[in-house]
Order: sequence, then structure tokens, then C-alpha cells
Amino acid sequence: NGLHPIAFLIKIRIHIYHHFLTSAMNILIIDDDPDDTMIFCEAAKAVDPGINCLVRHKCEDIAHTLRNMSMPLQYIFLDAYMNPIDGKECLKEIKKVINGDKTIIIVYSGYLSDRQVKEFKNLGANDTMIKASNMETLKSYLAKTFNGLND
Repeated sequence: NGLHPIAFLIKIRIHIYHHFLTSAMNILIIDDDPDDTMIFCEAAKAVDPGINCLVRHKCEDIAHTLRNMSMPLQYIFLDAYMNPIDGKECLKEIKKVINGDKTIIIVYSGYLSDRQVKEFKNLGANDTMIKASNMETLKSYLAKTFNGLND
């Protein structure tokens, strides 16, 4: 191929490094409860140790945050009940930035009525979930979600 052996190795390493960076899954958790975000990230990393778990504890300036991200997000997990900006208003702000994007938005809470599920989906959420009662249930849900098995 005409490349010096060292140049060839550098080219291969750059290719592998680029592949690693672009193939890592990036998720954003927006939840005002630090314990919930810690548990969520722990479960996500148990499912996929290479996952990049980003956390926001409030929704203020979320559009600015999303516009300035240096990496694509595959998933956003959004708590339905936060203060002072609730999940519905936060979702509206998110959709202003990533409308039509390939990012999957999942709204979650300890309880969501059928009416609330419909509202969140009408606002642009891809899915909703009830907060898992234990780590194993959360890991199972995330494994299915990340592998496209939840419908």
C-alpha cells in the first residue's frame, strides 16, 4: 500500500480509536434526585460498561446543553416530575433541539396514568417507563431497551 509500517500502524490506531469513540453509547439522565441518577447510571454501566452516562439534575438551559454537546446522544431518560421545570416543559425544550433527531426519549416516573403516557407521547417522547423497584429490574429493562427489544 506504499505506507511506511509505522504510518500504517498509526492509521489503524486512529481508525480503531475513532470507531471506539463513535460506537460508545451516550445517554443523558435528567432527574432532580441525585440518588436516582446514581442508581440509573450504575445499572446502565452494568448492562454496558462502555456507556457514557451524563447527568443533569435540572432542566434549566437544557436546550443550550444539548446544542453544545460534543457527542451524539442515543437516549435521554427524563423524570416526569421535577421542580421548578416539570417533565412536560422539559420535553418541549428538548424537542426544540432534537426534533427529528435519532435520540430516543424515554420519560419515567414512579407512576404515570394512561392520560399522562398519552400526553408525553404526543409531546414527542418515544416511550415511557415506571421506575424500577430494584436494580435487577432496572438492568433488565435497560438491556432490553439498548438492544431494541422493548415495544
